[in-house]
Amino acid sequence: MNRPTQYPSEAFAELQQVVGVGHYRRFDDPGHLPSALSRVGGFPPVDHYRTSLVMSSGTSEHPPTIGGITPAPGTPIFRVSAIRFDVHRDGQPHFNRDDVLIFADGQQRPWQLYARDQPGHYEELSIDSGLAAVIDIYHWPAAPSGTLVDMCRAGALVDFSTGP
Repeated sequence: MNRPTQYPSEAFAELQQVVGVGHYRRFDDPGHLPSALSRVGGFPPVDHYRTSLVMSSGTSEHPPTIGGITPAPGTPIFRVSAIRFDVHRDGQPHFNRDDVLIFADGQQRPWQLYARDQPGHYEELSIDSGLAAVIDIYHWPAAPSGTLVDMCRAGALVDFSTGP
């Protein structure tokens, strides 16, 4: 099991400017992505990119410790969900969703935690911040930006094209 990895401080500050706490933004055009998102390890290349959703909430007053790192209580936490095109070895096209949580510790050092690396800790911190309740698998908001409350009301199953 991997522990969280550090995330650039300037990218964390940029995310705070792009998406305020309690809000989300959807990025369908890779040409309009904030540079902070390209710094998320494993972010899909442009030719496989379909869409990304960035949501922001706050940690609880007693967030869980993950790999010896505890998010600072009551601070912003971001959930980045990216959908990318992929092809199975048998040639069948499909989509994968990659999820990461980005948060700061008590010393204001930003960290990123990938769902694939630590699914249990990822889920625990996602629930702690309230972000788990906002989005289910492949449910995307209808509007390109808004509040998390709006997203819960306006979420829609998005049918992404399987084209390259």
